[in-house]
Amino acid sequence: MKVSNLFILLLVTLLSSCVSITNKLKEPTDSNDTLLVGRLVFKCLGTNLYTIPTGDYRSGIKIEFFDQISGDVIIVYSYSKYGFFKINNPDISSYIITEIMYEAPLGGVVLIEPVYDNRFIIKKGKVNNLGLLTWTGNLPKFKHITVFNKEYEETRNLFFDKYSRSLWNKKEWVNLKGR
Repeated sequence: MKVSNLFILLLVTLLSSCVSITNKLKEPTDSNDTLLVGRLVFKCLGTNLYTIPTGDYRSGIKIEFFDQISGDVIIVYSYSKYGFFKINNPDISSYIITEIMYEAPLGGVVLIEPVYDNRFIIKKGKVNNLGLLTWTGNLPKFKHITVFNKEYEETRNLFFDKYSRSLWNKKEWVNLKGR
């Protein structure tokens, strides 16, 4: 009996110590405030070896950015049925997307380290739109294809719909093209 009580106590402690990821949008307060926004979709094709069923995944995808000036690493996760991710007030810098990863709820991890079109520069005081980043994984063949910077207007329109009262909608939007 004491072992089960100890297990329950450890489980409660573990769950209460987990960091809560909030998707609440922080509104701009001055003209220099900056937002990075984009969407992620992982398309899992074919029979899989990682307990990840074939299909499209948009929520819970990790994307990692490396700040080329400070050396900092920023990690965010996609959310919602549209696969949004965002970073409020990132440093004005040049970034590299170093990793995109999907971890299946039942186990199994699939990740890619993008090589092409994965660099961009943040523009101060604007909404920086990466558009839709589509990652297609054909798991049995271990082939991955990443397409960056597509559907800018759709990303902006979906943002407007989701955050219709946001002050970010009044700021200038710039489309970031990978280099």
